[in-house]
Amino acid sequence: MRFGVVIPSYGPWADPQRILEAVRTVEDEGYDTAWFGDHIVIPDYAAHISPPPWLHAVSCMLVGAGCTERIRLGSDVLVLPYRNPVELSQLIASGDQLSAGRLILGVGVGYIRGEFDAVGAPPYDERGAVTDEFLRAMRTLWDSNGPVSFSGKWTRFEDVHAAPPPFHQPFPVWVGGNGPAGRRRAAALGNGWHPLFPTPEEYSRGREDILERRRQSRLSGEFSFSYSCSATHILRDGERSPFEATFPTEAPSVPAEYDYAPPPPRDGSGRLYFVGTPSQVRQDIETYADAGVEHLTLRFWHHDPSFGLEELRAQLARFAKDVMRHT
Repeated sequence: MRFGVVIPSYGPWADPQRILEAVRTVEDEGYDTAWFGDHIVIPDYAAHISPPPWLHAVSCMLVGAGCTERIRLGSDVLVLPYRNPVELSQLIASGDQLSAGRLILGVGVGYIRGEFDAVGAPPYDERGAVTDEFLRAMRTLWDSNGPVSFSGKWTRFEDVHAAPPPFHQPFPVWVGGNGPAGRRRAAALGNGWHPLFPTPEEYSRGREDILERRRQSRLSGEFSFSYSCSATHILRDGERSPFEATFPTEAPSVPAEYDYAPPPPRDGSGRLYFVGTPSQVRQDIETYADAGVEHLTLRFWHHDPSFGLEELRAQLARFAKDVMRHT
């Protein structure tokens, strides 16, 4: 099992020094990856759930790569329909070259309608098809050697040269989405699946679905099975879980768009997965490994403004010492 950490880059955590120190600590403690969420602007009706300010995910990835030497940096997940795929393809390829192949592009279709309107994205209700087309356009550019053309509904180019390519080919694109559309997109257009906290049973079924789709399409090559966790906390003896209050997307006055997020998964006793004693969390990891997960993206901070850098460092060290080094 490989381990990554989502570093919050919004609200009270939208502080450059705090984020850079967190990235360095993730590397120093031996984790494999660091991840950043993505929003460009937040409509006022959603600001109480996704509080601004937000630092740009790609900016955090690139600066994070510049201040580390080993870990890989990823987006959890980048909303692809917001972007110009031609410009984004070369931004990512250049960053991958400069970091010697340490970027991972996690992508999704997005969910906040007001944000789509603000950035002038293609129609909200067509965001799945837009994501598919943009992924195809970006792969066309990354795989090119000489002039290349593409003609789609939302993006077109003819006889253009795209260089440099990403450092690694194929470049890792891990597709988010728990449902059939996300799995189809991951199987056909990505080389990784990065869903948002399904149960172990759901993950196992999803993995088999993706593998079968790839077999039917005769797709081969490396494919990564990742997992984006809902919450992570290593409890000391007698400590109560800080996550037993209502999950943010279950609270009153939540915009309808937020129904994309499933409820946090729990084990048979009702305990949140990845929140518990070291032995409990080690068992959780084994459960998800049995379901086919190869990479876990952990969230030690979740909507708790009192949780600062020192609290994150303590959790990173505790997980590394008592869990990660025993798995």
